[in-house]
Amino acid sequence: MPGAIIIQGNIVWYITSDDNEFNKNKLICESSDGKIIWTKKAVSSDIAIVNELCYYIKVVDFFRTTELCVCNAQTGNDEKVLYREMDKKRDLILHKCANRTLYLSSSSPLDSRLYRVNGNKLDQLVKNSLLQKPLGESIYGDDCILTRN
Repeated sequence: MPGAIIIQGNIVWYITSDDNEFNKNKLICESSDGKIIWTKKAVSSDIAIVNELCYYIKVVDFFRTTELCVCNAQTGNDEKVLYREMDKKRDLILHKCANRTLYLSSSSPLDSRLYRVNGNKLDQLVKNSLLQKPLGESIYGDDCILTRN
């Protein structure tokens, strides 16, 4: 059963369980006629397609999120690691928000860090608050974020 599904034109991206790897998912990109275009293994259920880029989070062990990766959404090529979390107590989550904005949070039970994803780079927005909830970009171009210290 798929976790996340994104459809744009004649292409579908979705997350499904990997039959060969217990407790790991795979990301599949396929055409509307069912032909698989590309796949990525060992990913979380967080995926986002923004412009021509596909963002996903890689996992190790029992769903420990470790890396935010990006690749060409159409081909799966040009894969890059945008962020690598070294602290095993932190989790990575993608947030898809208003005005096609994308954010990454790295959080532990004690604090959270929030980054705005801009193409192939990350801009850190808020450090070390207990809770951060991105809402998206305002009509003035500012990032709207709810925080709790």
